[in-house]
Amino acid sequence: MRSLPFALFTLLSACTPEEGVLVVDPPSVEWGEIDFQQPMPLEGYDQREVSLLNDGVRDLAIRIPGYDRVHLCLEGFEDQDGVIELPALTPGSRYILLPAVCGYDVEAGEIGTTFTGRIQLVNDGADPVEMLEYSFTPVRRIGDDTGM
Repeated sequence: MRSLPFALFTLLSACTPEEGVLVVDPPSVEWGEIDFQQPMPLEGYDQREVSLLNDGVRDLAIRIPGYDRVHLCLEGFEDQDGVIELPALTPGSRYILLPAVCGYDVEAGEIGTTFTGRIQLVNDGADPVEMLEYSFTPVRRIGDDTGM
């Protein structure tokens, strides 16, 4: 009798449709110290590339429910409020997300302390939520005693 439920489970598992699988590479971004004494580049401080790859067998829709606009810039999404819908990823395709550091909270006393955060990547695949974690330490270097 025990083999009947196992056989039913196996049959049902085989009928389950394959899904998209989101792979985030790198899974975290560690900027280290960001010198806010320097003028901020147009794209933000130390922009990085983060690859979002659909490693599954079905199309994958990815949404970013929001992100921390005080600390981060996401190239191409600066003017969008609310949920960000990324282009659908077909199997084997990728999207390059371009985060950069844009600010820190002066009133919260973040200067000189490491700030950590995350961007939620909600998708309709096998694992519905992935996180892109990040960290940086805001500093202000006034003057340079190296002689340069």
